[in-house]
Amino acid sequence: MPHRDHHRRLLLPLLCALGLVIAVVAVPEPASAQPIVRLAGADRYDTAALISRQFPAVPSPDRLVFVASGENYPDAIVAGSISGALRVPVLLVRRDSIPPATRNELTRLSPDQIGVLGGTAAVSDAVLAQLRQPGVTVTRIAGADRYATAAQIMYTSPPPPGPLATVLVASGTDFADAMIAGAAGGVYDAPVLLVPPNGPLPASVVEALTTLSSNGFVNMLIMGGPADVSPAVEAALANPAPGVTYAVLRVPGADVYERSVNVWLLAPLGPPFDPVITTGENWPDGLAGALFTGQAQAAGITTNQNVMVLTRTACIPPYVAAALLNAGASRFTILGGPNAVSLAVQTGTICP
Repeated sequence: MPHRDHHRRLLLPLLCALGLVIAVVAVPEPASAQPIVRLAGADRYDTAALISRQFPAVPSPDRLVFVASGENYPDAIVAGSISGALRVPVLLVRRDSIPPATRNELTRLSPDQIGVLGGTAAVSDAVLAQLRQPGVTVTRIAGADRYATAAQIMYTSPPPPGPLATVLVASGTDFADAMIAGAAGGVYDAPVLLVPPNGPLPASVVEALTTLSSNGFVNMLIMGGPADVSPAVEAALANPAPGVTYAVLRVPGADVYERSVNVWLLAPLGPPFDPVITTGENWPDGLAGALFTGQAQAAGITTNQNVMVLTRTACIPPYVAAALLNAGASRFTILGGPNAVSLAVQTGTICP
């Protein structure tokens, strides 16, 4: 498996006021010539492949690609944390077939290893058989449920403790906070675990937290309000087992849009940012976005560190717009087509 790059060094300003020229393109031009780039394929499978194509293939040996369901979100969202940290693409498949866009990108990447995320209800054994090619090792990474699968993904490449030594936790029944957690995990080398909104903590989560604690992880960020991760679950997370304790902080924000900004402001990462913008109303386009968020700067695609923030489809939430006016961004990347992130958002329309 590739090693982490430990040298990786907020939506739009009021575009009309700044006089920026907006262009919607499928494949970006260099950031200096194209301040606004929309990565949008014909569907979620094509968009995931398009994101992957922004990066050169990692040289052999041990070239790894993750494959996850494009028909449900938990496995791919959690994989975002190690996808971004390891510069490993996440490509999407249907349960029983491999879409052409995914197949073509796998041909380009020519992986040595494919990690299939999720059980047979998410990705069938028939698809695993199709993925097996000479010289390619295909491994299923799955637990008994989405909570255990998230833990198994973490065990695939447990990140070494760094300056943050942080684990991110989000609800396993709502996508938006978990999607932002996955993107943040990719930047901060922080694993992501899912929990039931009202508990109890699954045994797989307790075991994972015990492992993290023994490895020196001491901080926990909870994405989601009390309705997403209840106060009882928060208390259980603070002391999941004897001798296992964390400094627990709930990321503030009245909604997921505010939290999508605040999770970046809690960490020692300050402006300038180059924002990666996707809708908080649906999940497909953001599934593979953590790879872009985590690695675009290191790959020389963007000038500044990227952060993923959420917008409404029709307009920009005021809190998000106000925060990102101060981002000092050199480039904005929009994930998904106009049905996901509208042209009104692209031109700076703020919600009432």
